[in-house]
Amino acid sequence: MPKIEYSLSDYASEPEPKEQAKKEFDLIPKGFYYAELLSTSLKEYRSGNGKGITFDWEIIAPSHAKRRIWDTKTVEHTNDMAQDIGRHEIARIVKALGKDDIKDTSELVGMRCEIFVDIEPAKGDWKAKNIAKKYRPYEEAGDKKQDADKHMVTFDDDDIPF
Repeated sequence: MPKIEYSLSDYASEPEPKEQAKKEFDLIPKGFYYAELLSTSLKEYRSGNGKGITFDWEIIAPSHAKRRIWDTKTVEHTNDMAQDIGRHEIARIVKALGKDDIKDTSELVGMRCEIFVDIEPAKGDWKAKNIAKKYRPYEEAGDKKQDADKHMVTFDDDDIPF
């Protein structure tokens, strides 16, 4: 575990940092977008009824590049149907990313596919948000894939000065 090797009391009298205002984004219109999986993480649901894997997607084309979609799929749940649905959705993601079977979601990071971005309506205190609903392999897009590749920035590691 990380150790703190300084006295926290030295920092207790410092003013609290100003809370940064969250940047508001317009919702991304419904449709298929090319996306790259940036990371995955396991989270326990607040209800205590289960756990989900959160997929962090970054849109790369045809529009809304650099926008992110966080998508959580149930992997364990006290309700067998919820668990089964979540596991099927995870299997669809894995297949769309070109894999048949994996043991760790880290195997998927950096891979690309197309995701269908939908809009989940506002509920109670929660605002409407974008969610990923469907997944398909990146290759199925044919010529459109080449258009997406035009927008990608690539560089040679030798160009980095450090």
